[in-house]
Amino acid sequence: LQYETVVEAALNSMEDTRTISSLSSTASTSFLNPDSVICISFFVKECLEACESSFTKASKLFPRALKADIFLLNNYHYMLTCCRQEPVSLYVPAGIEAHLEERVEECFKILGEAWTRLGQILKSEPAKDAYKQFCGDLMEQLNVGGQIAVPDGDFRSRLRGQMERSILPVLQAFYHQNQSLFVAPRTGGARLDPDTVAAMLK
Repeated sequence: LQYETVVEAALNSMEDTRTISSLSSTASTSFLNPDSVICISFFVKECLEACESSFTKASKLFPRALKADIFLLNNYHYMLTCCRQEPVSLYVPAGIEAHLEERVEECFKILGEAWTRLGQILKSEPAKDAYKQFCGDLMEQLNVGGQIAVPDGDFRSRLRGQMERSILPVLQAFYHQNQSLFVAPRTGGARLDPDTVAAMLK
């Protein structure tokens, strides 16, 4: 959803804001009367709320919760970025930016909890069944994550850190206690040991 394009086009179409697109970082809205600023701010608020409603509904169409959470994270982050850039930033009503920041953090929290639940599987009994479920769920979540990219580099690093902290310590402890499970039957091939999983999370 091209939030910035939609809002900027609408602003530039309004007679009182025909020079907004050329404003510098030091520009102000002093050339507009107070009523115009209020009207434009209200319009921007309505646009942002409509965009949020649209992608929130779209997220419910994903068959996997993890896909929906990553989709929401990307859209809230993009929306927040647009609100911090001119000309949109000149007219974003108070509270909108804080609201979007809260939603971004909420998405990170939900994703972190998903990885924590995955690590907790290894604490179940019997160990063989727990490990089998862990391997299956890990591969599924990694495949889902690979299907929806996170464009922002800092966000990718933060998500990777969440995964490593939630999974690797638990897996390392499980490995030391159940090393026989990490040799596949018949073939003798290596399975998902801590080093292998750490490399997969990079």
